[in-house]
Amino acid sequence: MKFLCVVSALLFVSNSSLAKDKCVQGGLETNVGVRVKIEQSMPMNTSLLVMDAEPGSRYIRAEIAVMAATPDPWFLVVRDSSFHPIQTFTEADFTAGSRWTVRVPGAQINLDLSAGLRPPEIKSPTHMYMPANAGTPYYSIKGDRPDYTPLYSVPSPALRRLGDHAVLILGSAGTSVWACSGVAVAKDLVLTNWHCGAPLGTASDSAYWTDAVAHETFMDASWDDDALSADYDVAAVEAADKDLDFALLRVSPTLASRAGIRPAVIKATGPASGQVYAVHHPAGLPKQLSRCTILANSIKGWTGIEGAEFTHNCDTEVGSSGAGIFDASGKLVGLHHNGFDRIDGICDEKNKAIRIDAILEYLGNKSDKTRALKKELTIQ
Repeated sequence: MKFLCVVSALLFVSNSSLAKDKCVQGGLETNVGVRVKIEQSMPMNTSLLVMDAEPGSRYIRAEIAVMAATPDPWFLVVRDSSFHPIQTFTEADFTAGSRWTVRVPGAQINLDLSAGLRPPEIKSPTHMYMPANAGTPYYSIKGDRPDYTPLYSVPSPALRRLGDHAVLILGSAGTSVWACSGVAVAKDLVLTNWHCGAPLGTASDSAYWTDAVAHETFMDASWDDDALSADYDVAAVEAADKDLDFALLRVSPTLASRAGIRPAVIKATGPASGQVYAVHHPAGLPKQLSRCTILANSIKGWTGIEGAEFTHNCDTEVGSSGAGIFDASGKLVGLHHNGFDRIDGICDEKNKAIRIDAILEYLGNKSDKTRALKKELTIQ
């Protein structure tokens, strides 16, 4: 029997604990936020709705619904705690129901309405925020400290460019917000793990990547060490497979002025041996880089498919799921998806990734739709 093997951050205080056993049963996702389902309305005779998150939060974002329209033109400006304008909505933005704001750095969001004599009725049914620290942190690492580095502190411009393809993916349901990583494979297609499509502990396969989950999932291609946001919504789940643990998501920019994400070039033959790099969001952190090597380039997949995965020693954390693995030339060779396993009572201390060529084979053989999707990718 196999268990995901992880190491609690609390164990870092004791090298002896790590030496005894790096395999501790955990989960594949990490809780990185709180979703507050309390409906708040624009107060009567005012034009400002203020929502606060936990002090010290990294960001807050709000769902906005127009409950009663008006023929008069209006503007709703999303502002941060210092009243900087972050985003602007008009009535044209609400033709298809409610909308989410982009993430606003800090612990407060202000919805500032400018309208004529007949203002619309605006409510916020839900808001979510990311506290300073992620919940349920677990690690699959080589040593006694995670060996990953903030991406933009790395001297190499070539390695920094790999971050152009990486996105932080945030899903939400109920009161939970969970994080995964993803990699752009076309300007509006993002690849991540199938298991990122439902809250931690979901048992039913049919609950993954439903329309409701997709609607409540967003991603940020600029979750790094700057204050900019490049948020995308999931427009459609184009393909997904549990056996290969992947989901291919069609995305659309939350801000209409945003261009697409720069996609990765895919290596047609998948991984070989040697050095590889992972760009990921461990525990929802800004973009991190892991330098590592392939251990075995072809192993049985997590549900039994021969040759579907490879092992590597890129240090990861829950939240790294779905991260792209790149070879020394910067081509995408895999999709990280799993940490250490306990097999027959022994911890293997190996991280696992899906071979990208296995995903390409699936797309090429599954259906006319997936074959058309494959043609959108840059494969060399």
